[in-house]
Amino acid sequence: MKTKTIHIICLALCICIIHWGFAQENDSLSKNYLEDLSLEDLMNLELKIGTFTPSSITDLPVSVTLIDKEMIQATPARNILDLIEVYVPGASFVTHWLGPRVGVRGVLGDQNTSYLLLVNGVNDNMKSLNGPFYEIQNRDLNDIESIEIVRGPGSVTYGHGAIGGIINIKTLKEDGPRDGKIGLGMNTTYRYGNLFAQGGYRKKDFSLSFYGSVNPSLGQQNPEFFYIDRAFGYGYGFMGWQWGNKGLGSPAPNFYGDFNNQPQLKAQLAMQYKENLRLWLRYSDISYIKQQQETQTSDGDNFPGLQGRQFMSVLEYKPNIFRRLSNESKIGFVSQSNRDISFYQGKNAPFDDITQRNFSFSQNEYFIESLFNLELENKIKLALGGKFSYVSMGPEWGMDNADFIMSFPPPLRFVVYDSTHSGFYKKYGSMGIVHQVDERIDASQYSAYAEAGIPLAPFLSILLSGRMDKHQYADYAFSPRISLLTKINQRQNINIIVQRAVRYPTFNELYTFNQTGDGNVQPEVKESIECMYNLLISDNLYFNIAIFYNSIEQIAWLNEGYPDLIGTFNLIGAEAELSYISEKTKAGINASTIHQTKWDPKKIIEAYLSNIGPDSIDVVLRDFGTNRINNIPKHTIKFYINHNFGKNLQLHADCRFAWDYGQNDMLDSFVEIHDMYGTEASRTEMDHIYEVLKEHGYGKASFTSNISISFEPGFLNKSRIYIYGMNLLQFNHMRYVMQYWEEGNNRQYPRQVGFISEPASIGFKWVLNL
Repeated sequence: MKTKTIHIICLALCICIIHWGFAQENDSLSKNYLEDLSLEDLMNLELKIGTFTPSSITDLPVSVTLIDKEMIQATPARNILDLIEVYVPGASFVTHWLGPRVGVRGVLGDQNTSYLLLVNGVNDNMKSLNGPFYEIQNRDLNDIESIEIVRGPGSVTYGHGAIGGIINIKTLKEDGPRDGKIGLGMNTTYRYGNLFAQGGYRKKDFSLSFYGSVNPSLGQQNPEFFYIDRAFGYGYGFMGWQWGNKGLGSPAPNFYGDFNNQPQLKAQLAMQYKENLRLWLRYSDISYIKQQQETQTSDGDNFPGLQGRQFMSVLEYKPNIFRRLSNESKIGFVSQSNRDISFYQGKNAPFDDITQRNFSFSQNEYFIESLFNLELENKIKLALGGKFSYVSMGPEWGMDNADFIMSFPPPLRFVVYDSTHSGFYKKYGSMGIVHQVDERIDASQYSAYAEAGIPLAPFLSILLSGRMDKHQYADYAFSPRISLLTKINQRQNINIIVQRAVRYPTFNELYTFNQTGDGNVQPEVKESIECMYNLLISDNLYFNIAIFYNSIEQIAWLNEGYPDLIGTFNLIGAEAELSYISEKTKAGINASTIHQTKWDPKKIIEAYLSNIGPDSIDVVLRDFGTNRINNIPKHTIKFYINHNFGKNLQLHADCRFAWDYGQNDMLDSFVEIHDMYGTEASRTEMDHIYEVLKEHGYGKASFTSNISISFEPGFLNKSRIYIYGMNLLQFNHMRYVMQYWEEGNNRQYPRQVGFISEPASIGFKWVLNL
């Protein structure tokens, strides 16, 4: 009842506010402003992306993909992940029981903690487990003005954790709509809908904008989900009421379905006074069904799932100091309320019982940061800034200490605040896997950063950047960067960037080691060399290529109970893009390739394939992670085009071709192990798994394509209709899943070989300008 009331209130606020007019000044990335720029002017536009000092796009010390509002609205993307796959060279994602996992330039793991997701420049990551969580899967993209994707390391500018890349979402701001909007959309295959409204008000120096949406989803029913589950005895096969070689039954979970019928909600209120002061408040929530088998509870059969709610409040201030000295300051509060229902008790407890949960906690962060920029007479640019943040963990919103649960690595495993009243502690405390803490779980972090852009000659300049992070539970982490920027002429330049990026282990790992170990934790380190060449071929055609070499000293949590260096992973890669922009057309084609040059293990981590051979032995796998480029393709080619035939008709089309998947090496190794150690029955079983996977295109070259059209119907003034189709033409296109159930170092066989086939789907969206 409470949820329905919230929905009604949100919709009422939306309807009331959309009648207000909206007019604000456009910033440098607004659509109207960009329409008046030539491609050459656009290349010289000064931005702060991956840098503290303003630089033109061609002089940025990072490889970046800019996705504007028109590009977002044109695609049939279900979420930001789909946008990344369409526009970002080489990027892809796999699914996991804790949510999708992003892969860029060969960096992909069972957690997303190598990536930072920002909302208007504010860190939105979940500090434990998931990394990017709330915004990355939200199906509503209508409030996003642009997205900046940094491909590769960015911890110098954005802080520790930015080893794989950065996703910065820019929402409704000064360049929002001048009039209100309402819209609705739906997808027939995934059975989700979207209802949104936005509007604003302006009077003299004050402006206000508002956005709200409701996005329910039933998900794709009975997806073609090939799943392997030796842990619970189901065996392998396509999930259904009767599936697997064990003859047991569990229906496939709905793909992209809301968990426990909780629809996604989103709301933002932004207020600005003059050009100096801005306050924005944002609420978003998410829920999704885990991609695994159904579980019995005492009050019915249910799929496990996750739920989360988030609130952000940020005040931005840009005072007028001197003509050449500027300042940007932010103070804010970000709170996330998280719940993972894993049904540990199964049919021995009801759905909502506290003993059914894996975690139930809130993450609360207070932060303040400030950056000063100074430009001297000789065109030297200087920047100096710092940030302080304080993070504490508490019960979910509206719940007391007895309901607090956080999961940690062994030996802590689970932590509660109140053992006397905690049902979770009463159930599991006697097993020794639940610990009570008397003090608040919290930590502080300090950061200081600086940058200097120094012209050395008319055609040569150097950019020196550095950042120092200090987490309460970890050692100092230093991220330096040297960028050599060479301008050959007005239309072409070469940039060479050498940098060191860092990533601390997750908050859970840092806290566990602080409680059980000696000293502080060393960060994971990525050293990178990148060479970028940019060429403006004509007023409409732009080409760039980036060649990079990365060496990652990978840190992982060991069974001994501490995080440590497990090995050094080296890879080399290249990305090339050709972009075309004219008054009516925006198109691009890109290609990427990555190649692992070395994996040098520092720890011998033994893993076991369970129940192999006539005596059900555990076969030891040493250095089982030799192929570090797993679950993502090593080579991709992508193409997109957005073309306006006139005011009333726009066409979008995109396609991507990918090949050489790393999963094949692992699958082949399983076949070899069964040939060596297995029984005749297990070899037959393994051969059958292999045949079924290959028959459905597992690990083979893949292709998929999307198309959409939008037009303004003559019978309905000031409105626009979008009709789209996803995966219309495809072969061997599937969404790979990372295997996720393990006990100790025992691996199911074959591991990491599941997939979900993504079918063709049709949808539409209607937007009315008021």
